[in-house]
Amino acid sequence: NILLSHKHKTHSGECSCKMIKGNCFDTDDPLAAVKRVQEAGYPVLVPPTNVKLPLTGSKKSELLLTYAYCMGPVGEVIEFYKEHKEV
Repeated sequence: NILLSHKHKTHSGECSCKMIKGNCFDTDDPLAAVKRVQEAGYPVLVPPTNVKLPLTGSKKSELLLTYAYCMGPVGEVIEFYKEHKEV
C-alpha cells in the first residue's frame, strides 16, 4: 500500500487524514483480475502487458513479468502482476 497523509481544517478543528493511493497484488492470472475490475465498472489504466527485465548476478538472464494498472473504487491505483517462472 502507498499511504498519503494530509491535514486540513474542519469546523471542529484540524483533521489528519490518511488515504490509500495504491495497491499492488501478485496474482496467478492478471488477465482475470483486470476482467473483474472492468466488470465492476472501473477503468483499466494500463492493460495487461508483458515485459522482460534484464537481471545481473543471477542464473536467469531475464525476468518476465505481466502487469496491469486499474482504477479502484476510491480513486486508488491497483496494480496486478505475475512473475513468470522461466524465460
